[in-house]
Amino acid sequence: MDLVFTEVSGTDPNFITHTVTVESIDDGFDITSYTKTIFHTSVSSDPNYDGISVDLNVTVNQVVPPECGDWGFLTFDVSGPLGQPDCYVNLYDFAAFIEEWLECTDPLDPANCASVL
Repeated sequence: MDLVFTEVSGTDPNFITHTVTVESIDDGFDITSYTKTIFHTSVSSDPNYDGISVDLNVTVNQVVPPECGDWGFLTFDVSGPLGQPDCYVNLYDFAAFIEEWLECTDPLDPANCASVL
């Protein structure tokens, strides 16, 4: 990447600071934070600025998206394709509810619902 300063830049009130955003590419490694060094050298016809080198240490923080269940599950999320909560309330949950309901149609009668209680 090239960041070019010209004589016109010197008259710009924002000349002193320039923001550069650096993005990293997901390399598949599960690292949440690491430090890298960015090397840069100036090139100028002005000998006072030509060849100035600066190395910047930059900390990169990986934002890891939350996974299903990190904060618990919805109240009615009781089943999914694998028979356990899947972060969706859908027909799998409804089927689990109906299956349990059919085993015990009268929860006030303990003899009828011993397997569920």
